[in-house]
Amino acid sequence: MSNAEVSPEVIAASAAEYDVLPLGVCIVDAKLTVCAWNRTLEGWTGINRGDIIGRPLSEQYPDVARRGIASRLAAVFRDGAPIVFSAALHRHFLPILQPTGVLMPQRTHVTPCGDGSGRAAIVIEDLTHPMSQLEQLRRDRNRLEQSQTSLRRQQEELEATNTKLTEASRKAEEANRSKSEFLANMSHEIRTPLTAILGFADILVDGADPEAGVAAAETIRRNGEHLLAIVNDILDLSKIEAGRVEADLTCCSPLDIAEEVTSLMRVRAEARGIGLHLRIGDGVPGAFHSDPIRLRQVLLNLLGNAVKFTDEGRVELVVEAAETKPPVDGSGQIVFSVSDTGIGIPADKLRSIFEPFNQADTSAQRRFGGTGLGLAICGRLATTLGGTIGVTSEPGAGSTFRLAIPMCKASCEAPKLGFDCESLEAAQREKPLPAPSPPKPAPPQAIANDARPLAGRRVLIAEDGPDNQRLIAYHLKKAGAEVTVVENGQQAVEALTAEPSREPAHELVLMDMQMPVLDGYQATTELRKRGHAGPIIALTAHAMEGDRKKALAAGCDDYATKPINAPQLIEMIRGWLGKSATTAAE
Repeated sequence: MSNAEVSPEVIAASAAEYDVLPLGVCIVDAKLTVCAWNRTLEGWTGINRGDIIGRPLSEQYPDVARRGIASRLAAVFRDGAPIVFSAALHRHFLPILQPTGVLMPQRTHVTPCGDGSGRAAIVIEDLTHPMSQLEQLRRDRNRLEQSQTSLRRQQEELEATNTKLTEASRKAEEANRSKSEFLANMSHEIRTPLTAILGFADILVDGADPEAGVAAAETIRRNGEHLLAIVNDILDLSKIEAGRVEADLTCCSPLDIAEEVTSLMRVRAEARGIGLHLRIGDGVPGAFHSDPIRLRQVLLNLLGNAVKFTDEGRVELVVEAAETKPPVDGSGQIVFSVSDTGIGIPADKLRSIFEPFNQADTSAQRRFGGTGLGLAICGRLATTLGGTIGVTSEPGAGSTFRLAIPMCKASCEAPKLGFDCESLEAAQREKPLPAPSPPKPAPPQAIANDARPLAGRRVLIAEDGPDNQRLIAYHLKKAGAEVTVVENGQQAVEALTAEPSREPAHELVLMDMQMPVLDGYQATTELRKRGHAGPIIALTAHAMEGDRKKALAAGCDDYATKPINAPQLIEMIRGWLGKSATTAAE
């Protein structure tokens, strides 16, 4: 059909009828020839109705001739049933460009006109705004879902945090309770010997009964040693916790160490009526590379606990060789097992006994005494030695502590000692295992074989505490020394720098490191700057490893701690005076 075949009246009627609608309206016949094209479509498409009415719609929009669309349009004329081309499946029935250059989203209804003309109306609905709203709804829904997911995650994190806080609070309460119990126990452990020391000191001051005075002195000394052991435990743990303890590896004999600690503990075990036994397994080397001091400390602690907590039966130390798992070339493990038939440890306490301030049974602790720090120290020292420590126990049947440390046998040398592991191991193999006998400690007044080992030697004591002045001077004078006492580092510097260089009035200085005016570190540094070459021994109540290094760095030759051990201090002094005499002669 051409434009000439459509009357102007039809065109005008069509325009008047459909132009008022905000929808695009196109009337077509069965051949899809355009019979009407309203003003809305003119605005959307830019096609004037006079240019398209009477022409096939496919001339402007070839897609309508595609099989899928054409067959559905044909069904409208054949069956008289309306159809819809949805925005989702047929978004662009007529590809109409918006001013932005984007295809207009649309929904198209095709409906028979119903006036007997055999025509159909194509009504196009602009979905730009509804689609935008729908897209906005989708975005809002996505944001809502993301917010819900984020809220769920935050809720889970909060729940996890609450769980952690609850657990941390529980642990903090448990730690506070453990520390409170520890402090209560420490109060008991410290006040008990202090009570004896102060009480028996009153007996000495009274002086009415000489025999009672001797017993009182022995009691004071015994309780003082107990107090010193408590302080040493606390200091050891503090040093270990601060990372200030390092293993000093050297060649040593596991057999000698095992014999020594067994011998030291045998007297205590026999006093409690307990058998103490040592058993050496096959394959244990005669020598290996480790820190004998720290190893001895751990074994003494384990054996001491075993004896303390065993009322009857036996305690046994077993030394065995074992392979590492997985095996390591050239190395293995030496395992020290300490077994007892004592009170045992409850299963729920096995994991906490190596932690400070945690005690398996506070009632047992009150019964047997002690700081409760020993196993914590053992655990830390086992790690320092490169090994592990563990325990198996059954309440009422006893416990077995197992210390496993590297054998480190292959590359072990000790040139400073003048021998190596191989020669030491050969000597150990030839030596029979002796029956250990308990050592007999020398009484405090016995200072070597010579009753006056410092006779005629001149010693300067720099010490600000009057009681310590009297105590140290007493022991040195008893050993034969001529003693001068000053109260601070400044006086020590003045006394020593005023001496003639050839015949000094003082051959050796005992220098307290904490004094008023000028402390021991400053005084020693000043003396060395002024050319004083005589031996200076640091004397301090600070017993940490770093304090020794600090004193030596300041210029001291040696280091002794308070409370003093008189025999050891006098032997140290005699040794340094001997060295200075040799140097002077040379």
